[in-house]
Amino acid sequence: ADSAGVVNTNTTTPSPSSKGGETEISPFEKGDGEIKTLSKQIMEEKNQFEWLSGEVANLKYLKEKRQALRNNPTPAERELWKYLQNKQLDGYKFRRQFSVGNYILDFYCTAVKLAVELDGAPHFTEEGKSYDKNRDEYLNSQGIRVLRFENNEVLETIENVLNTIKEVMQARKQAPITH
Repeated sequence: ADSAGVVNTNTTTPSPSSKGGETEISPFEKGDGEIKTLSKQIMEEKNQFEWLSGEVANLKYLKEKRQALRNNPTPAERELWKYLQNKQLDGYKFRRQFSVGNYILDFYCTAVKLAVELDGAPHFTEEGKSYDKNRDEYLNSQGIRVLRFENNEVLETIENVLNTIKEVMQARKQAPITH
């Protein structure tokens, strides 16, 4: 990762963090360990979403744009969504076309504050690179880790993409997330 916390999968391999942090389980929760673990994950996700839902998440003026993007995914977005939807990736919920501030994220996991972005040709122009740099800096300032993949990586090596996402999620889960 660079100093801004952005991982470019073409040049960087993330390494898991050894820092740990526990979230307390509500005293109102009862049941076996599996239920407590699930409840803990739900509470963590809810707390992260509540933090974002205040002033910066899913702003109303972006609603139609988010819907249009969800209804017209790129082939790479469609392929990755097959593996992220319905908590298929290690039980984590991802949202498609979720906005933070003025930016719409391709995929976002609130539990570990991870944005997964798929980059096509427009991202490789000087203008696109500059826009992405500013965008990533803003998201990092909100405590969100940005993970980028080229579209062809998703279409040609989906297992590598999924493994990288899992590694970063595990590292984010183990390290305290701040904003």
